[in-house]
Amino acid sequence: MAPTMHTQSKSSGTKSTLLSPPSANPVIPAITTMTSIQATVSAITLSQTDLDKIEMLDCSKNNWGVWSDCMQNYLLLKHGGGYILGLITHPDPSLDPVSARHWDLNNLCIIAALRTHSSSEENEFLHGHTNAYLAWNALKTCHKKVGPIAQILLIQQTLAVRYCRSKRLSSMSTQLGDLVRHIRRLPHHYDAQCHGRRPPSHTKSYR
Repeated sequence: MAPTMHTQSKSSGTKSTLLSPPSANPVIPAITTMTSIQATVSAITLSQTDLDKIEMLDCSKNNWGVWSDCMQNYLLLKHGGGYILGLITHPDPSLDPVSARHWDLNNLCIIAALRTHSSSEENEFLHGHTNAYLAWNALKTCHKKVGPIAQILLIQQTLAVRYCRSKRLSSMSTQLGDLVRHIRRLPHHYDAQCHGRRPPSHTKSYR
C-alpha cells in the first residue's frame, strides 16, 4: 500500500474579493437636476442726473401737466412706467422670490423718485403712500381738480407779457406758447379739499 502524503497549504494572509455576476436588470441611479427659474421682473436703475433734468412738482406753479408727462416718459424709458400705470403685478414670493424682491425694490425706487422731485407740500401728501401706482393716481386725481381760478390767474399772466426791444422775440413767443399750453391743460373744476389745502387767494398763483 502506497503511503499517504499529506500536503498543507499556507495562507497568503490576504482575502480574496468575490465578484458577483452582473444582474439581468441593472438598477440605474436617479439623476437629480436643478432647474433654474428665470426671474420675470428685473431690477431697474434710475439716474439721479436724468431725474434732475425734470422740474420739481409744485402746486403753486400749476405744473402737473408738464411734470407728469416728463416723469412718466422717463420711467417708461427705464422700464418702470408699468408700475405707475398698474401694468406690473407683484409676483408670488413662493414661486418667484427673486422677481418679488425686484418688484419691491423697483416700487420703492419709483416712490423715492416721485418724492425727491416734488415740493415739500407734495412730499407730505406722498408720505403715507407705499405703492407707486396708488401714489401716482392720488397725485393725478388731486392735481386734476384745479378749477377756473387757476386758469384766470394764468390768463392774467399771459396778458401781462409784453414784447420789448431788450428781449428776443423768439424767447417771448416761447414764453407765451408755454403759458397757453399750460392754460389748456388745466381742468375746469377746483376741489378745495385736495391735499387739505385752502382755496386759492389772489395773492399767489395756483395749480
